[in-house]
Amino acid sequence: MTGRRSTAGPVAVRRVGEETVDRLKPLWLELHHHHQRIGRAALGPYVTDAASWTARRALYRRILAGPRSFALTAERDATLIGYCLVAVTPADQTWLPDTWRSGPLVAEIESLCVTEQARGAGIGSLLLDRVDAELAVEGIDDVVIGAVSGNDAAMRLYERRGFQPAMTYLTRLAGNSRPPRSGPQHRPGPGPTR
Repeated sequence: MTGRRSTAGPVAVRRVGEETVDRLKPLWLELHHHHQRIGRAALGPYVTDAASWTARRALYRRILAGPRSFALTAERDATLIGYCLVAVTPADQTWLPDTWRSGPLVAEIESLCVTEQARGAGIGSLLLDRVDAELAVEGIDDVVIGAVSGNDAAMRLYERRGFQPAMTYLTRLAGNSRPPRSGPQHRPGPGPTR
């Protein structure tokens, strides 16, 4: 995020439930498009907007069915400009216990989305401040968040807030434009010059 953008009015952050999921669709699709712009083209064809939202909507509904999981919305002048969805899971159901110590519950920030027009105005930080406050009430200290490769602005925000890279996922998808290599690769050096 570069400089701060001016804001038209105050931002209201609210904790919301499953009834709000369908309102999140336009922002999710904006984030889906953002990931396509900044992501690696070599990962191959992205799913359609319809397929993306169908999968994401089902995920959000499953997460919000959990007793401690929650969503937050950020609105300015009754217009939705951002949201955050947090899944709270017993630590033994995460990938942490085989490597790192954690408390009994782990929060994963599943999605943090701010509209393009509102980025750079501190909305993401405002949402993360509220996430921290909500988790503090529950006594949850351990939080994980992921970022799409190439989303450098998000990485900078998360690192400023104390998150550190812990794991990198690599993918080899069937739709990749590059076929996988097999066996050791030898690259010959330059040939003789003439």
